[in-house]
Amino acid sequence: MSRTLELTDFTSTPVDIKAFIEDPQYLGEFAKDIYPYWKENLQEVYSTGPISPYVEVFLGGALGTGRTYAAIVGFLYDIYLFTLVRDPHEKYGIMPTIPINFVIVTEDMADTYISDAIQDIINLSPYFKSILKTGESLGGDLFPDKVGILHVAKKYAGNAYRGKSVAGLLLNDCMVDDTADKGIRMLRRRIITRYMSSEGQVPCRMWHASSMDMSSFYKYGSRITFTPSVWDVQAFKGIYCGETFSVFTGDDTEKPFILEEGKVYGDYLHGNVIHVPVEYREDFEKDIYTALQELAGIAVSVPAEAVKVPALTIVTNDLKLNLIALYALGMIMAFLLGYYCGGL
Repeated sequence: MSRTLELTDFTSTPVDIKAFIEDPQYLGEFAKDIYPYWKENLQEVYSTGPISPYVEVFLGGALGTGRTYAAIVGFLYDIYLFTLVRDPHEKYGIMPTIPINFVIVTEDMADTYISDAIQDIINLSPYFKSILKTGESLGGDLFPDKVGILHVAKKYAGNAYRGKSVAGLLLNDCMVDDTADKGIRMLRRRIITRYMSSEGQVPCRMWHASSMDMSSFYKYGSRITFTPSVWDVQAFKGIYCGETFSVFTGDDTEKPFILEEGKVYGDYLHGNVIHVPVEYREDFEKDIYTALQELAGIAVSVPAEAVKVPALTIVTNDLKLNLIALYALGMIMAFLLGYYCGGL
């Protein structure tokens, strides 16, 4: 049987992502606070309807932009779609006794924000409640056709596929090391080998919500990436006056800096210039690297000389130590030594 998903494979016509977010039958009240930026871009992920052309969705950018909740919404929409597929075991050549799981991977099991949010929605959303099988806790057999949701810590990601079939993945802010890399890579490969059609289509996506630079992350199939700044996401609130200043974000040879108004710069800027609301100028003047990462959502490498170490500053160019700090420390030690020796 072909793995290509057609509308005729659904038991009923799925609602689109916009209706899934807004309709009280699905998310409704739970998604009322999702930012317009993400609502719009989730519609781009499913621009061709419920059968999306994308295999992976990367949600990055600045801190505090709501990317994790946007990933949860997309992940739940994929689960919703999959529960409408007629006999998924037969469709994808899976033994009827094998569970089909959607897997959440977090840094450790103490990070329960995602699993708690998903559990709350499933327990209270009219649609999910209507198909819920086993009660209120996440597990491997929540819905019909042995479809379930598992939460694992990244170091155990490699165990999540054993004896199971993995249809979808949500990876949240995991620092990928050798052990996690192997397990997560295996999870992603399982999705591709079991569910990808000859046209490169999969029924559900792999969602990645992370502040890390994902541009070099190993790639499976078509990918869409969103890396908004704080002002991209917050603009709808009307909190910016409209004035901006320009920032060169840096490259392999030049450090980032704020451009001076009226000054002519050479071609070396290579178009790596962003326009930032003046409301954030003080943040960029104080620490441009942190501002680029946390406000602009741009991953930059912080040079060693920009890292401040209290009482001991190492200058990488000539390896000099902060002599003033050492001199002050020496004076304090001499005073204490003299005090105690004088008292003997």
